[in-house]
Amino acid sequence: MTFEDYETSIESKLRDLDVSMLIINAGMGRPDPFIDIPNLDVSNMLLCNMMQSAYLPKLMANQLTSRLQKHGQKAALIFTSSVSCIRPMPGIGMYSSSKVFTTYLARALNYEMKDT
Repeated sequence: MTFEDYETSIESKLRDLDVSMLIINAGMGRPDPFIDIPNLDVSNMLLCNMMQSAYLPKLMANQLTSRLQKHGQKAALIFTSSVSCIRPMPGIGMYSSSKVFTTYLARALNYEMKDT
């Protein structure tokens, strides 16, 4: 799925919502060695754990940041991740590495959107 696909499939449904808090809580994993995980499961984990965590905030960023000007109230963007992002974990390497992505994205956006 590309960003354009994602935008086409849900943007129109979210366009007119007044969102004060967006919580990104996506996660799926498979407790198997990396080489034993079927390719489709790898793709689905990346799509769920990483792509959705990036696409939805990207799609909603303007709505969230313009809320202060429109309503005089800030909006919140909250990510949940996993303790498995703290260190590599054999057997759930795909899951824990995808949670590192989510954690780093959340930290970066915290700085980028701090004053908006």
